[in-house]
Amino acid sequence: MTRLGDLQESVKRLGFQVDTWSPGDGVTRYRFFNRPSDYFGPANGIYTALGFAEAETFAQGLAQGFEMATKPPLTKPCPTCREPIPEPMEFCDVDCCARHYGFGGMA
Repeated sequence: MTRLGDLQESVKRLGFQVDTWSPGDGVTRYRFFNRPSDYFGPANGIYTALGFAEAETFAQGLAQGFEMATKPPLTKPCPTCREPIPEPMEFCDVDCCARHYGFGGMA
């Protein structure tokens, strides 16, 4: 398969489409769509990359974003009660802060 074919297949698995245009100035444009279209419409593209390297980088970012969106949020233990809390929170809840530090919540 060609590099373009590989790129089109990888974004298709994510629900996107990519089409190209070479205007003759030496830089191929790669336009990404989130619904069926060709380079000139009817849909507006979500991103236009100038050159294959930029298009490949954008496609890798799409794939990484989809992967990260399917993972649970990062957690860390509360420094006072050790309950797991999502980043970037500092304590598990306001009452925890009140119990251990005497401010906010139900202190």
